[in-house]
Amino acid sequence: MRSSFNIKVILFVTAILIVGGVLFYTNRIVEKLRDDSRRFLTYNAQLVANALSSDDQNLDFVFNEIINHISFPVIISVEPQTGIYAYKNVDLPQDATDEEKERLLTELIVSMDSENEAVPIDYMDTPVMFIHYGDSELIRQLRWLPYIEITIVALFILLGFIGFQFIRSAERRGIWVGMAKETAHQLGTPLSSLMGWLELLKDRFSQNSDDQEVLADMESDLQRLNQVAQRFSKIGSGVTLIPLESRELIQPVVQYIRRRIPYWDKRINITIENPENPIIMANMELFAWALENLLKNAIDANDKSLGEIVITVEQKLPAVFIEVRDNGRGIAARDRKNIFRPGWSSKKRGWGLGLSLTKRIIEEYHHGRISVQSSPGKGTTFRLVLRGQANQ
Repeated sequence: MRSSFNIKVILFVTAILIVGGVLFYTNRIVEKLRDDSRRFLTYNAQLVANALSSDDQNLDFVFNEIINHISFPVIISVEPQTGIYAYKNVDLPQDATDEEKERLLTELIVSMDSENEAVPIDYMDTPVMFIHYGDSELIRQLRWLPYIEITIVALFILLGFIGFQFIRSAERRGIWVGMAKETAHQLGTPLSSLMGWLELLKDRFSQNSDDQEVLADMESDLQRLNQVAQRFSKIGSGVTLIPLESRELIQPVVQYIRRRIPYWDKRINITIENPENPIIMANMELFAWALENLLKNAIDANDKSLGEIVITVEQKLPAVFIEVRDNGRGIAARDRKNIFRPGWSSKKRGWGLGLSLTKRIIEEYHHGRISVQSSPGKGTTFRLVLRGQANQ
């Protein structure tokens, strides 16, 4: 867990350094291009200044042959920000009046001067004109380039992260399914053998009532082990959901848990509130496993002299809502996001698989949802949302 966090921090810091490096390098290039534009304009400003000391023909040549060949927006004014003399590469509305053009050009001069300092044209050591210029199309594209690159890189990283998460999830699912299948396979052979031995014992001790009671308990335990094996065998298999009465799904699990509460040295009442008995699309074996995990979790979290667990079933088609509410210790806010994570457990001897398995059964096999609400000292409520069916 710690190493995973460190890797994420390293990747995040590396991404920040890359983004900072790209922005710094691009800004350096933009500043160099701006300096080149300024040197070019300064040189032309000197030519204009020389032309001012000559005749008008030389001045017209400078404007027509030099200034007009500039590829970036340029405005020449006779005052620092007023008195437009000439402009080039500036988009103005074709239907604009002279007054509107004057206003738009003046506003544009202010915007240009905020990015690039105006270049003065001196005559007799006195500024007589000012060349205002904006960024060229190349510079504007370069200013957007790092953001485009960062966006593309971020998309690739996001896709890579999603792909990595998908692969890791698939690997975990494969390991989970493989272990479940192998467990079911390993349990199958000794269970079949024990069932056979149990039948032989029944025939041999058929006259003794005490022995029959012991054999009945053994048979019950073997059936329980066989049920566990069947549950594991269904993990990773194509699960068929059939319409089942909610009472038929919940009651056997509750009866099984009630019989075992005394062995866990607990005093807990389990109440079922299910007046409508709605139909649920479910797989009986897997749903019973999920509900059993929730009830065991509620019992483990209850250290009161008399605990309470309430199972509420409510139908709101097309969904059926099942809540398992207890008055136990509750879950701290910092732990709430981890309770469904495989391997996480608040118990010293817990494996951290019960709630993770429950979430998988409800969401992957029953296509439902599971959520939790809890407050320390006030208990916990698990809410299941499953697909229902109208009663016949």
